[in-house]
Amino acid sequence: MKYYLLFISCFFALNVNAQVKFSLENNKSKSANVVYIGEPNIFKITTPQEISVSNIIPSQGNIRMNSDGTFSLYVHDASDKPVELKFTQSKNGVETEVIYPTKYLVKKMADLYQLKIGEFTTGGLASSEKLRSNHRVSVQFEGRIIDLKDGEVKCTILYQAVKKDPVELNYYSKDLEGTKYFNSIMNKLQEGDRIFFEQIKITNEKGAVIELANINFKLIK
Repeated sequence: MKYYLLFISCFFALNVNAQVKFSLENNKSKSANVVYIGEPNIFKITTPQEISVSNIIPSQGNIRMNSDGTFSLYVHDASDKPVELKFTQSKNGVETEVIYPTKYLVKKMADLYQLKIGEFTTGGLASSEKLRSNHRVSVQFEGRIIDLKDGEVKCTILYQAVKKDPVELNYYSKDLEGTKYFNSIMNKLQEGDRIFFEQIKITNEKGAVIELANINFKLIK
């Protein structure tokens, strides 16, 4: 009988905690327990009428309560440890501290921004004709071209013509003279030349600075 009552009380305690539910509203993963660095991970709070939730505290990052009753979790650093959420639960005037049973893995968002040089977003062998025909530097996001009036691109460009010393320049999309110099180099490209785009940094329309992987080309006919 004692063990039966103990089982009932444990089940009741678990059932009370299970009544509070946090669900990710903007989950970008097939897994329901993944949160992303630098992104607002928005949670919907579901509770029975007699229970209220307050003082949500994450084991890492910070919480912001939203006006629509949801809350946003911001995680700032990569971590091997999952995020745990602790909150205060109030029922019938009694407050208890609860650790939410789900733990959330921390991941970095896949980089969806690309530097686009003419028709190319990846390096390797490139047609000098195609590169010259439309050598505008632009930014692509999920297949959509970002207007550089709202954002900006900075990178180091190393141009090495066949049998000549390399020429290095710092490219900045909002620098008119620098852009003209870059265009003059692109117009000189010939078969066998190499051009390297390194230390690429994109400032998007929201002001966030994103670093991209290097893109290197060897020119062919």
